Amino acid sequence: MQKIAHFLNSVKQISVVIHQKPDGDAIGSAVALVKALEQKEKNAEIVCATPIPEIFEQIVGKVKVNKSLDLNCEAVIIVDCSELHRTGIGRQLKRKKRPTIIAIDHHTNGNISAIADFEVIDPKAAASAEIVYDLIKEMRSFVTPQIATSLLMGIYTDCGAFQHNNTTSKTLQLSGRLIREGADLQKIVTTFMRTLTQSKKRLWGKVIAEAKLNNFGVVTAVISLNDLKIAKASEEDINGLANVLSLANEAKAALVLSETKDGWRGVLRTRHANINLKKLARFLGGRGQKKAAGFLATKSIFSGKIIK
Repeated sequence: MQKIAHFLNSVKQISVVIHQKPDGDAIGSAVALVKALEQKEKNAEIVCATPIPEIFEQIVGKVKVNKSLDLNCEAVIIVDCSELHRTGIGRQLKRKKRPTIIAIDHHTNGNISAIADFEVIDPKAAASAEIVYDLIKEMRSFVTPQIATSLLMGIYTDCGAFQHNNTTSKTLQLSGRLIREGADLQKIVTTFMRTLTQSKKRLWGKVIAEAKLNNFGVVTAVISLNDLKIAKASEEDINGLANVLSLANEAKAALVLSETKDGWRGVLRTRHANINLKKLARFLGGRGQKKAAGFLATKSIFSGKIIK
């Protein structure tokens, strides 16, 4: 960590790269890093191949992003992304004349490590935001209320509001420290737990009513593009549904399959300590943690019966 902080102090132009369709941890970590780097008079930017979901901007403010790397970039910090293809800019990152690459993540077994010049990978961290906090402190940047709120959003979302088993004593201690440093927990809770739009109500009502429990104890829900259209809902409205389904008394795990224009997105959740969803997600080409994981698939991978 000390070497990374020292290196960042020696360069001027820095890009913080996050994965496509970013979650709260990726966005919160990136925003916090950029703000901390700007304190050091660095030219820092966030690079993301897809738009930032509006719900996260309600907490951290409008997030300015670029879809590709600045050619004059001296350093790239890849945050919360272990797979190169998920950045959407893999070709730029693999070119011969490329900037110094730093990987910060709590996911393991990815291929980004193969191209990283520096890396901090800590699978014991509940969120990448925990690691970013340590880096910001090592850089001797000041943790402002905006930085604290961004990091707390990352932790809160990746821990399922502190309900997932990846929540540790360090997670709670750091969250308390961030609140003391000005993090707006009330705004985070209100945004994610108490904001329920009519479109989300329509979508969730239909999906929960039609969810099936199979012989393996997995509650499965399927959401088609037409379902989203009828409910006047967006992909963002699907977030959190798998967590709710996993709370069913009979459920060992929950799987939400949502159709995209390119295929299907699978979200896996469980509340049981003896179930490892990470292995299943990796088998399906995805990634994640033991209790929360996901994957992407082409439309042809599922039978017509499942799609119906």
